[in-house]
Amino acid sequence: MDEFLQAALDIAKAQASVRVMTEDQLADYVQNVAEKIRKIQSGEVEPEDEGSAWPTVTPEEAKKSIRENTISCLICGKKCRVLTKRHLDKHGIYAKEYREHFGLKKDTPLVAKSLLRERRAKMEEMRIWERRKMSDAE
Repeated sequence: MDEFLQAALDIAKAQASVRVMTEDQLADYVQNVAEKIRKIQSGEVEPEDEGSAWPTVTPEEAKKSIRENTISCLICGKKCRVLTKRHLDKHGIYAKEYREHFGLKKDTPLVAKSLLRERRAKMEEMRIWERRKMSDAE
């Protein structure tokens, strides 16, 4: 099997585990990725162009990637509790660009839902805004 096709199949497998794809979408995705890998390897395209290789996902699919206990990176498929700046740096993208590319609202936290609730409860418990008011009054 062609080494480019094998690499493309591995990438497509990771993507298919993260989002639902029809057979046609999957076949097109594999073909596009294999072609881009071949071009990069042959020197026709510089690797910096790989931002265009990010998958196209509907906003609904992007929202579904944020689950109760995990958030799935829509670029590599990795599941974690928080999509950190460090993780997104590996893909050469900022959180703002990530949200824009995948159609998420600009204030959408890149955090699992349960962790977001825990953080909100902790902030509610700490009531920092009341401390600020008291320190301003003094």
